[in-house]
Amino acid sequence: MYVVTGMQDCSLVGLSKQEDSDDSISTILPGQKVQVETSFVVRKKGMFISCCHTASVNRVRIAQGIVNMMALDETTRRPTNKLPQWMADKFNPVND
Repeated sequence: MYVVTGMQDCSLVGLSKQEDSDDSISTILPGQKVQVETSFVVRKKGMFISCCHTASVNRVRIAQGIVNMMALDETTRRPTNKLPQWMADKFNPVND
């Protein structure tokens, strides 16, 4: 089980209309495609994970943030780094 321990640098960016910039977006419309990228930073063998999120529209970043989580043992509710192998593989992919 993971619990959120904190968030940082969460903000909207690129949404203010600037007359001298074509890269800004003034509105996001329903149905508009938004691309979300997520990367992970794993510490203490998976006990702590930072999920770095970035959302963009037409290659313009509109939002970003980092969500910090900690793994807990379901039974004891204590911090753990004993993760199922499939989950460890997701956080530490093997490069072919």
